[in-house]
Amino acid sequence: EARVVELSTLRDKYAAQVYDVESSKATATAGGYGGAEQEVVCAINEGITVALRLGADCPLVPGSVYVSEMFGVGGWEDAQLEELKKVVLRKRCRGPVEVMECMVEEIQRRSDGEEEG
Repeated sequence: EARVVELSTLRDKYAAQVYDVESSKATATAGGYGGAEQEVVCAINEGITVALRLGADCPLVPGSVYVSEMFGVGGWEDAQLEELKKVVLRKRCRGPVEVMECMVEEIQRRSDGEEEG
């Protein structure tokens, strides 16, 4: 299944922790296996922790994964984190790996811009 591959990649690249969302109705309709909403917490080397919410259609449908929470350490302002979240949301990524890659690319782009300016 595509989600299993995505979650495995997240564990390898971002030390991801996966949690099933208990309130999801999809768990019951899927007989308790797969298809349920999940939350995945990932760490980025740049001092940001990202909590992703995976919808039942993830990673098959664009926009089926979204950033539910972000926390930054080492000088990250809430406004900066909120802007990162908006940029990634606008891209309507298909899966959690794509979301995290977009997030890292955007952080790198902003870091490069600060160093030049």
